[in-house]
Amino acid sequence: MTSTLKVDNIAHSGGTTGMTIDSSGSVTMADTPTTTSRPYFYAYGNGTQSWSGTAAYATLALSGVYENSGSHYNASTYKFTCPRDGVYFFWYSFTNSTNSSTGPQGYIVYTPSGGSSSYRASAIQYADYYNTVGGNAVITCAANATVEVKLINLNNASFTIDNTRCTFGGYLIG
Repeated sequence: MTSTLKVDNIAHSGGTTGMTIDSSGSVTMADTPTTTSRPYFYAYGNGTQSWSGTAAYATLALSGVYENSGSHYNASTYKFTCPRDGVYFFWYSFTNSTNSSTGPQGYIVYTPSGGSSSYRASAIQYADYYNTVGGNAVITCAANATVEVKLINLNNASFTIDNTRCTFGGYLIG
């Protein structure tokens, strides 16, 4: 015997809706956004970027966008702005097209609104050119914080990044 349970919503204390199950079977919890309202993005680059001279950080310029749910990734500043507090997953990859002996090194950089930046998920690429490296991180983010990928030319090494082989993405976990 098969039975069907039809639930329109379930209330928790305080009289507010705690969970809703719609006619298609999608479940929405009161404290959790629906899957479609979760921001995510996936960016890629065009052309190349070069570093030389004194070691300096520069943002990885990824102006192409495959996905950008909520339009929180800015393809001009190359930064993702967190639309709400939450735990996010981010990843990146980059490809050095120069045979350099010391670098480049990349980081995911988290900067809370009005706060100090923190560098996470370090990846370094030595010697072999056209070798792709990357990293990922789970970060508890505050609303309006920004996240970007920065590279540095260690030991003042000169190198060129092939941006067509670079990616940066992320999404809200919850």
